Amino acid sequence: MARNQHLSRLAAPRAWPIKRKGIKWVAKPIPGVHNLETSIPLVIALRDLLGFAKISKNIKQALNTRTIFVNNRIETDIRFPIGIFDVLSIPKVKKYYRLIFNAKGKFNFVNISDKDAEILPLKLVNKTVQKKGKVQLNFSNGWNFLADKIECSTNDTILFDLKERKIKNILNLKKGVSVYIIGGKHIGKIGIFDKIKSTGLLKKNKIASIIIDKAKVETSLAYVFVIGEKSPEIKL
Repeated sequence: MARNQHLSRLAAPRAWPIKRKGIKWVAKPIPGVHNLETSIPLVIALRDLLGFAKISKNIKQALNTRTIFVNNRIETDIRFPIGIFDVLSIPKVKKYYRLIFNAKGKFNFVNISDKDAEILPLKLVNKTVQKKGKVQLNFSNGWNFLADKIECSTNDTILFDLKERKIKNILNLKKGVSVYIIGGKHIGKIGIFDKIKSTGLLKKNKIASIIIDKAKVETSLAYVFVIGEKSPEIKL
């Protein structure tokens, strides 16, 4: 494996559920929609998380059959990055999974239905007005869309229909909505959003107050992901 295609297991992100000793190297995700800290290579997803094979060679052979999909698109590169909430599907055997964090902050797959596999939550991180009134939407997974006037703000969540390739619903960040924490010491937990406060010299640091099991906790707004109005709209 070429030097730029692998990573020391000891230096790999803590969220990766891999053995740190015994074998020095592990596959490194190709540059793409997710960064290193928020994704895992497809080979780790299929080998270490789902146990589809014991060695990378067999994973590569399986991908070459073109029957494995990520977000409703065929993927054949073992280093393709899969990120939080991405959907891995194997329609031929009717298997569908969504990538999440477990209570220990490790990546984990949850089994979902074929209908749930059609929905991908996307967090809006920026939007800008383009020519002719079009709005460019920039999402946390690196995707960008051009849309007509749309009632959403940064930190809202878009429920994207992977089958129809269009926006299905918008979940606004507001008091009382259900949120999922994707970073920090409360990673992998579901709570109820309360409010935002600004800290720092120029008040640029945004901190979110979240209620988890009746206890109020604080975390960076960047870690907060809206997943439903009163309850999650996806299986976690």
